[in-house]
Amino acid sequence: MEGRSRDLLHRKVDQAFEGVPQVALTVVQDWRTDSRLLWRMTRHSQPSVNQAAWEAIKLEWPIDAQVVEETVEELIGKGFRSSWFEALARKEGLSRTTEKRLWALGGTIRQALFDNPKPSREVAKELIKTKTADELIPLVHPSAHSFLVGKAARHEDPRLRAAAAKLPGRPASSLRPQLVKDPDSSVRHAVADYYLAHSHTRYHGEHYAHTLSELTRDPDPEIRKKICRDWRINEEDLSQLVKDPVPEVALEVLSKRTWQCFQDSLPLFAVKEAAIREQAAKLVLWERASELKRYPTFFKKFESALLKDEHPALRWLLANDPWTSPQALNRLMKDPEPLIQKATISGFLQSAECPARDHFLEQANKGADDLLYSRNPWYRSCLALWDRKDRIRHRILARDKHWFVRAVTALEPSLHPYLRDGLCRDRHPLVRAAVRDNLQFETENPYPTKA
Repeated sequence: MEGRSRDLLHRKVDQAFEGVPQVALTVVQDWRTDSRLLWRMTRHSQPSVNQAAWEAIKLEWPIDAQVVEETVEELIGKGFRSSWFEALARKEGLSRTTEKRLWALGGTIRQALFDNPKPSREVAKELIKTKTADELIPLVHPSAHSFLVGKAARHEDPRLRAAAAKLPGRPASSLRPQLVKDPDSSVRHAVADYYLAHSHTRYHGEHYAHTLSELTRDPDPEIRKKICRDWRINEEDLSQLVKDPVPEVALEVLSKRTWQCFQDSLPLFAVKEAAIREQAAKLVLWERASELKRYPTFFKKFESALLKDEHPALRWLLANDPWTSPQALNRLMKDPEPLIQKATISGFLQSAECPARDHFLEQANKGADDLLYSRNPWYRSCLALWDRKDRIRHRILARDKHWFVRAVTALEPSLHPYLRDGLCRDRHPLVRAAVRDNLQFETENPYPTKA
């Protein structure tokens, strides 16, 4: 009796809505209308009512796959109008069973399945058979059927394989480990672009790590240069990239991940292009202030490489840096380039404005008398800045055998006029310029390198 009463009620409701279509349209357009009532209104005789019902309804609970499948079978048996099946075919969220049933109906109903935002497997198969590569490319998108994506990833046209490589989720995620080995570089570029576009995602699983690792070993240097921006690359692959045989790749890695791989950058200072060596030196010098205590051996080798560099631009960078060691600076004081000699004074003065000078003095562990008789002019010059009122020591420093010590002493404002007059006639031009306060230190590297 309950089933008969429910059917009777539904028939009465249908009769009422059929008799007054404007009321039915108002009910359909109300956001509070129940989904089950909307589902019934899709079968209304008035096109305006059933169209509004189709627009409002979503194929989700309580209108689940079972309800849809039962309704389809019922209406097929009654020979219901095809426009209802066409509207259903265009609705997102159809089950696999319903898609097969609608496809079997053929005609305009089958054609309507091609307009579904998430096409069925049958539609995907038909597209693969009938469409050219140019027509298929815009159809390979995140909502495309997995069958279509899989076929695109194995298509002979590399543009389709590249389109599949850029898609998120499955099945593209399981296809990328094969696409990363594709003979066409545009496909491998697409794989790299996907990882860079989703760099905020932390991937888990061996095939993700394997794919990234393959990209760091790609034969195309542009891909290796591109993928170094991905923060998920492990340390082993990163260390290999910074030693890349192509200098531009190694420099790109160093510029993006300096703090992680600068200790492996020594091969960059042996490349032929001076511009690349200069850029690499700037990056390492930037990290030296914070990492010198942790990697003293590396920075000794780094200084040695720059001291031997044939291009003066590299030696100038080292001389002008406050964290250059006293031993390296002592060698740079003998450089034949006057501007490099002047840069040693600039670097020395800068070291007094940061923790660099105190760091080197602490390492030397020398008292004031030890500094005065040190063989390294850098240590003797420290006394000119320390003992501002000690005229006896100023006299010793102003007559020092090394030009560097005399130049630094000449910069001391409290220097006695008698000593200053003597330094005005000094044989070294930088000492005379220091007395006149006319050194004019360069803020930019005066030795250009060809890019």
